[in-house]
Amino acid sequence: LELLLSYESQWLRLGLEEVFGEILSLPAVQGRSKAAQMPEEHRWRAALKAFTVDRILSDPTIASELARPLIPLAEQKELAVQLKEHTLLKFLCVVFVVDKCRQLSLIKCPTLFLRDAPYKASRDLLMTFNREFLRGQGDIIRHLAMLQYSVSFQQSYIDEHSYRVENIKTDLRDGVKLARLV
Repeated sequence: LELLLSYESQWLRLGLEEVFGEILSLPAVQGRSKAAQMPEEHRWRAALKAFTVDRILSDPTIASELARPLIPLAEQKELAVQLKEHTLLKFLCVVFVVDKCRQLSLIKCPTLFLRDAPYKASRDLLMTFNREFLRGQGDIIRHLAMLQYSVSFQQSYIDEHSYRVENIKTDLRDGVKLARLV
């Protein structure tokens, strides 16, 4: 879950909408609830987290099968394998779609990953997923390359740099901001 939530909300939303073929929207808030007082960005993060848990880490079809009483052990194991395959497929699809959309700059968000995220490249995200969840698989990038699956986006410091001038005395001493103005 942490891996996908390292994406900026706009990019993660775009990827989830494409993979699942659904338009995501914020749930309605009433009156003075905590949700009504939260900034919209935080409300989106919470909604995307809930959607990810419900649709990537779980599957409504498989969950309904597992909810039946007295399921034989062999069938339980088969459903558990199906759930793992579903999670792997959807995770890889979201990473691929978000990477390709960012390469095409489909929306006007300069950063793909959050500024404080530990991952700054799609490749790093896949390698971490491989290390944490796919034990003994070797180099996942090489395995996926055989299937024509490649990700190449790398976020740099320049992508994350804030070009907003807040104090003209000090900010115009910043060479990166001056170069951007030129």
